[in-house]
Amino acid sequence: MSELFKSSLSHFWKQIHFHPLPIWQTLCSYQLEDLRKDLKAGFTVSALTIPQAMAYAMVAGLPPQYGLYAAIVGGFFSALFGSSNHLVCEPTNATAIVLAGALLQFHDRVDPLNAVLVVTFLVGFFHLIAGLGKFGNITQYISRSVIIGYTAGAVILIASNQVHNLLGFKLPETKSFYELLAETFHGLPHTNFINLAVGIFGILFMRALRQYKPIFPGVLLFLLFSALLGCAYNVWNPGERALPVMGGILPRLPHFSPPDIDLETARWMMSSALAIALLGMMEATAISRTIAASSGQQLNPNQELIGLGAGNLAASFFGGMPISGSLTRSTLSYQVGARTRMSTIYTSVMVALVILVAGPLSRYIPVVSLAAVVIVVAAQSFSWRLILLSVRATWSDAVVFFSTFFATLFMPLDIAIYFGVGLSLALFLHKASAPHLMEYSFTDEGGLREIDSPKKRAHAQISIVHVEGELFFGAADLFQNQIRRICEEEKIKVVILRMKNARHLDATTMMAMDQLLDFLQENGRHLIISGISPDVSKVLKRSGLFDKISAENIFPAEANLNVSTRNALKRALNLIHQATADIRIFYDKSKASSAEHEKPEILYDI
Repeated sequence: MSELFKSSLSHFWKQIHFHPLPIWQTLCSYQLEDLRKDLKAGFTVSALTIPQAMAYAMVAGLPPQYGLYAAIVGGFFSALFGSSNHLVCEPTNATAIVLAGALLQFHDRVDPLNAVLVVTFLVGFFHLIAGLGKFGNITQYISRSVIIGYTAGAVILIASNQVHNLLGFKLPETKSFYELLAETFHGLPHTNFINLAVGIFGILFMRALRQYKPIFPGVLLFLLFSALLGCAYNVWNPGERALPVMGGILPRLPHFSPPDIDLETARWMMSSALAIALLGMMEATAISRTIAASSGQQLNPNQELIGLGAGNLAASFFGGMPISGSLTRSTLSYQVGARTRMSTIYTSVMVALVILVAGPLSRYIPVVSLAAVVIVVAAQSFSWRLILLSVRATWSDAVVFFSTFFATLFMPLDIAIYFGVGLSLALFLHKASAPHLMEYSFTDEGGLREIDSPKKRAHAQISIVHVEGELFFGAADLFQNQIRRICEEEKIKVVILRMKNARHLDATTMMAMDQLLDFLQENGRHLIISGISPDVSKVLKRSGLFDKISAENIFPAEANLNVSTRNALKRALNLIHQATADIRIFYDKSKASSAEHEKPEILYDI
């Protein structure tokens, strides 16, 4: 008993020891060069995170600390449990906009400052359930063209939202991309040329360093320089001539403050929380996949959802707003050379340190400097190679890309991604709903060959139809109509369906086969099925069609598929009262085992 206990305890310890957290594998192989690269990336991304987190909190109508706390705590825990080396999960523009609409809609029914914590908790709960339930695998059915189109549109939206900051004037609240462009154009006469000069200098400076001295952290150096410039300029030019800066930040670190999750607040915010959770899932998937396409990393989508869920749950207990995958910060992390997810942990730690130590200097970062950084990073996020590949590959990929791209520009971001995914799935179903049906006949040598005319049938009364492809609900009607056209020929008495390569039969397919069977029986004809797999047999039995067709007319697949068809043909000959036929079936042993190729042997001669 003692030995059994020790063995069980040892096994349990091995499981815990080797798989405590996803980041454990990273730490086990962590090297000094990884540390250097990750620290540089974490330091650079943290300089962009501070003003963006504040800005997105204010977009949602919240105090700036809600964004800062989410970046620190949410980013830290999402990196602990996530799988991507470069995905940075922090407050984003898209989630902030959706959250702002939800808080505005129910501001008279809930306390906004508590409601945001409830929403963050619910978002984390939805993500965690989706990850543990392995719903992340559904993202593999999202076309890459959807992701590329969405990313390209989001990049333009992000950059265009910073143009007015680059030009140095404020915009009224806009609800669409068209209104944003129109208001920006109308504001051109109010351009602040000092502001514009700082922005253009920053863009040229960062691009030059990236091209000629990529080892230097251009973004970080520019932000530090611009903070000093903003401080000095505003001392000498106060008032209207001052250079707009981000303003002060709170030096207080995140503190434990659990949300008051009452059922009334949860009921009002449930729908908005689910929308933010779905949007976050799509954003994180799109961004991580886009970067992984360049970095070559293999991702685990379920683990990404678990990481996103852990980050949101943790943020809700420390006064943070919902987090999602950040396009600008994730791209920046990859571009400055981050090696592992430790870079995001370093980002969270550095944001906390900056809040605590460098608050007075950070408040002088000019708004235009942040705008220049975002525009540069957005421009570098465009992957022209992937865009051209999506457009040129097939017409359906081009349709999906452009549809998703323009939907992202002119629709709410959550609706845009759903639109792209829906269109992609519709086109996929259209392609998949066309099963390949070929009519076969036996040759004198004992093999099967495709025939293109009823006159070439070995037996005029017997049609052997090879069915290959998906037979789910989208293909059921087409499958039924194609088979029925063959069955309507006057000479045909027996139809043999070879279904070894038929996949994913469902209730709709069974209904179509049931109608086909009724049609054949009403006209004194017979249906025989050969080569069925155990999965197909199970579906036939559960639907009741196995008994209706009868077991003597159903032949399971064998090592040599022709054997199953031969047995079906023998049954068909009995049904039309023909006892013999000059048919030989060959069995190639080399195709059924790993043995050396041998000369095929004749197994059957009927």
